[in-house]
Amino acid sequence: MNDWFSTQELAGVAGLPETVRSIARKATTEVWQSRPRSGRGGGFEYHISSLPAASQRALRISMAKKAAARAKSNPVIADMDAQSQLQQQHREQSLNRYKKLSANQKKKVDAILAVLTAAQEFHRASGLPKGKAYTEFASLYKKEEITVEAWVREIEPKCSRPSLYLWEKKIREQGIDALAGDTGKGRRGSGIVDSQPALREYIVGMVVGHPHIKITTLAKALRAEFAGQDITLPSERRLCDWVNQWKSDNRAVYTAVTNPDAWKNKYMDAQGSASEHVHALNQLWEFDSTPADLMLTDGRHSILGAIDVYSRRTLFVVMPTSDSKGVAQVIRRCLLSWGVPEVAKTDNGADYKSKYIQNVFRSLGVEQEFCPPFQGWKKPHIERVFKTFSHDIAELLPGFIGHNIVERQAIEARKSFSDRLFKKDELIDVKMSSAELQQYCDDWLEHEYHTRRHSSLGESPAARIASYAGHIRTIDDERVLDVLLSELAGTRTITKKGIKLDGGFYIHAELAAHTGEQVNVFY
Repeated sequence: MNDWFSTQELAGVAGLPETVRSIARKATTEVWQSRPRSGRGGGFEYHISSLPAASQRALRISMAKKAAARAKSNPVIADMDAQSQLQQQHREQSLNRYKKLSANQKKKVDAILAVLTAAQEFHRASGLPKGKAYTEFASLYKKEEITVEAWVREIEPKCSRPSLYLWEKKIREQGIDALAGDTGKGRRGSGIVDSQPALREYIVGMVVGHPHIKITTLAKALRAEFAGQDITLPSERRLCDWVNQWKSDNRAVYTAVTNPDAWKNKYMDAQGSASEHVHALNQLWEFDSTPADLMLTDGRHSILGAIDVYSRRTLFVVMPTSDSKGVAQVIRRCLLSWGVPEVAKTDNGADYKSKYIQNVFRSLGVEQEFCPPFQGWKKPHIERVFKTFSHDIAELLPGFIGHNIVERQAIEARKSFSDRLFKKDELIDVKMSSAELQQYCDDWLEHEYHTRRHSSLGESPAARIASYAGHIRTIDDERVLDVLLSELAGTRTITKKGIKLDGGFYIHAELAAHTGEQVNVFY
């Protein structure tokens, strides 16, 4: 705070002469405390204590008004500085609650903070006791002699000393979000539900456990749960308001409970790149299959797929079921066409977690990495290519009307096909044979997907593969691979009639030399 003023600054101040010369003459006559003025022009400057009381007050008010105009609203009020870790946690929790307020509530809080910050700056600059400073500030603010932004004055056209003290108390005891309570919606945490933790926890548990529970049913459950206990139950109307507010404040949580796919698309963190650590061909493969089944002209089938993350090269195999046999077929085709990968990422399904498939990867020296249960998005690249395929297939295949679509036009089935393909236990009718669908998949990959420029690569998969100059580990003996991928049928003893299996006999001249021996038999 400045206590020294030049004659130019004092001229015209309440209780003082209007001219510089008259100020100098008055200062000499009344022997004001002075000191040489530094800076251009020289002369003297005078201490505020030498001035008349009215002049002192006018100067301090003028300085305070300028300080208030320079003040910037800040959720961390200077008078409320945290002195302990507990206070710091309280402040952080308040700021987190503030972030969850509606846009109008935030604007209300911001306006109050702007006024309160200006008042505190006014107090510091004025040199007046806090009560007198706040009284003076409120009076000047009402007269619009305190400069604030237009939107602040629109929301808070006036204030008083009690309101300034009340705002500070709310911030100190409850946090800045408490200022939103002035909108008339009430202070969070003080309602009939929030003030009773056991009641609140039970309601949240019921809403999370039964997302679509009716309010009348929830009210009955509350009466049964807390019968005979010292708990005040809300009316159904108030309960409905509280549940709706909780759902609004916890949109991400509620969406995750009621619609995991929608939560994944809207809220799941998607920062960075899932492939930024992949720098070589065959470094990482991802495997997956369509959750829904396709009803083809020769029966029910699934599409199994694999993708090389580095190049986005993809392979689809149409199989009767997504089991270990089908997975083995995908692995065989990939190994013979692409080489041997370093890591194979799969989900936790029985088809990928079977000892048979694990032994195949282990024998080839391939590390099998499992995604956490129910987190298919951990292998995003194969999921994304299935999505792309499903949108293209919906436009080009001859028709598909699922068993649950009755008397609807085929175009309606086309619109829902890409969504239904990713729903477990769906059955989608496609008027093709498995051989025709396999040919369609192969053609789509070769002529469409692999030649299309991918924004994440900056080129097409075919171009990336063609430009790769690194080493690729390959399969030397296809027949050894066939033996490795063959499914174990069990242990059998070679008899003089051959090997008995599934009600029949397998015979070969070379078996005669091994009659009586016990062997492992593979399909």
